[in-house]
Amino acid sequence: MTVVERKIWKYYNAALPSKTQSRDLKIFLESCISKIENILSSTKDKFLISRIIKEFINELKNDPNVVDDKLRKLYFVYNKLVRRITKLEETEVESDDDGGNPYIYLDRYRKKAVEVYNKICELEGRSSDADRPTLQRFFFTGSSAPIPVQRALERYYNKTHIFPDSYDVRKLVKKVNKEENLSLSESEVQKT
Repeated sequence: MTVVERKIWKYYNAALPSKTQSRDLKIFLESCISKIENILSSTKDKFLISRIIKEFINELKNDPNVVDDKLRKLYFVYNKLVRRITKLEETEVESDDDGGNPYIYLDRYRKKAVEVYNKICELEGRSSDADRPTLQRFFFTGSSAPIPVQRALERYYNKTHIFPDSYDVRKLVKKVNKEENLSLSESEVQKT
């Protein structure tokens, strides 16, 4: 038994018993070990071996019951933090308040809420930036302009996050017209 195989068996034995008793996981374990043996006999590529080990570890971690329970708890904590933040935002600051400055608590709760939200996104397998409209990709549709012109406007906005003014739009249309050989007349360029 090689060092790599021992490492995989160590992860397997450390997993939850409900997970290790699954027949699918045992088949997956055997396929991982055979893949590693093939790699060791031919190329000894450490990158491929580490990728197989990561796949196996991810398979062990993806127990739906555990993930759902963690998500439920994290959503509860997140909602509680949001309620506290809104309550603190509405309170007035008093100079003789001995309980501490609400801005300090507000900052702490916001940092904790961000940490909890990032953990939720990690467990759900999505980007933590996904819900921010400024970071989402813009898709330009519903125009009479040719599709290459629409794609050029999309690329411009997604790159700069500033919508082009009429001068920039005309400049983009002329550039795309020339590059894509759209054969738009000057009046059509002005219309789009």
